[in-house]
Amino acid sequence: MIAFYILTPHCECPNPLGENIEKEVRHPEQSEGSPDVREMSRKARHDVLLIELALKSSWEKLRLMDLALALNIDLNTIRYFFSDKDHIIDGYFDQADEEMLRLPSKPEFTALSPKEKLHTLLMTWLKTFEGKQKLVRQMLAHKLEPGHLHLQFAALKRISQTVQWWREAAGLTATFPSRAFEESALTMVYLLTFSYWLFDNSRENSATARFLEKKLNKCCRFVCSLQT
Repeated sequence: MIAFYILTPHCECPNPLGENIEKEVRHPEQSEGSPDVREMSRKARHDVLLIELALKSSWEKLRLMDLALALNIDLNTIRYFFSDKDHIIDGYFDQADEEMLRLPSKPEFTALSPKEKLHTLLMTWLKTFEGKQKLVRQMLAHKLEPGHLHLQFAALKRISQTVQWWREAAGLTATFPSRAFEESALTMVYLLTFSYWLFDNSRENSATARFLEKKLNKCCRFVCSLQT
């Protein structure tokens, strides 16, 4: 769960809850810490409370103080786990990467063709945010605000990383220069599909699934490594 990511210390700043905080958050049944720590650990095992708070209002209106109040902890403890709100967005997208990368270990996945693997992987990635398109749009708007160049450069790197993991999970083995062409084509498919999904209200995102299939079909006409 994303809660485990966002409850992982992001820096080596002084630990306000003691040196056993990570064990206590991840394994509350083994905790020897304070009742506050054990309560925070219990909360961490549910869906991301912060995301739920954002869904009730908006990402722009959400404050980390809201999370502190909901968990009955102070802002210094929140600061230990979150560098800022953007750190939480990164954790949300990390969760999608993790869900996607679980698929290659499943026996039925290995029997799929490269195109089928790519389709299944990306739809699994998108399913992580199912029913939360509005919130994801708000998160992206935050990153695209004027003056947030540092976030935008980081977003470009994240896109590249996700596409790289998408390729790896699909078992694509092309080498340069074919690999570079393949990566460029798949990056375009990823961005177009993600953009389409952001406004897709169809049942179980079936419209996005069809859209992705069409884009992959076109992609496969030009990328030889995807034709097998």
